[in-house]
Amino acid sequence: MKYIFYIILLLFFFTSSYLVIEFQKEEPPPEDIALIVNEWRCSREELNRLLETQKVDYDSPYDFINSLITKKLLIQEAKRQGIDKEERFKDSVREFYEQALIKTLLDRKIASLNVQVSEKELNNYLSAMNSVVLLRIGSFNTLVEAENVTIDELKPKEILFRELSEDIQVRLLSLKTGHKLEPLRRGKKYTVIFVEDIKNLGTPQKVSEAERHRIRERLRRIKQEIILEEWIEELRSQASIRLNMGGNK
Repeated sequence: MKYIFYIILLLFFFTSSYLVIEFQKEEPPPEDIALIVNEWRCSREELNRLLETQKVDYDSPYDFINSLITKKLLIQEAKRQGIDKEERFKDSVREFYEQALIKTLLDRKIASLNVQVSEKELNNYLSAMNSVVLLRIGSFNTLVEAENVTIDELKPKEILFRELSEDIQVRLLSLKTGHKLEPLRRGKKYTVIFVEDIKNLGTPQKVSEAERHRIRERLRRIKQEIILEEWIEELRSQASIRLNMGGNK
């Protein structure tokens, strides 16, 4: 039973190691073969590599090998039943591939970012949490409309800073009164926000060093997300995108 548990974990953590071994084209020489499961062959070098890179904790190498054998038998039976030829299965593989590709891209992009939150930004945030923001906000169908809007076209709104969405809070920290944010895509619309005034409601509450650290890390994460969002918008602006709804109006 424990081997079934291991194989479920192994399949759940479907890794690149599996892709390499599953689609390996060259069969190893007979003298190099370490494991045979029906028509499938695995060399000593490949088996050692899999043992070194496997992501699930096993009691012994033999537990891993037994789970590998079980996995191969299940894969072979699935192929015998023709599951790998079914469109639904192909769609799920394609979806997994695309998700893995996107995750790797975003992980690398995030790793390349050197995002920091200064003491000034942190203090400004803590101070702003105890304030009311006087804004003018407008929503527009196109980026051109949003970029050319005048202040008088925007609707006034008074709101507590803490009630704003986190990304808007962080964006406003670096914005002075009398200025507006760059248009933000929100679904199919573009939102423009102009800051008229910020009114403090009193002395901000003091927070511990541990809490300051927690808030700093949260702000850093939000800043990363903003940079990613702006990067994706840049990719969109540089792309050729066409939509044809088949005659629907």
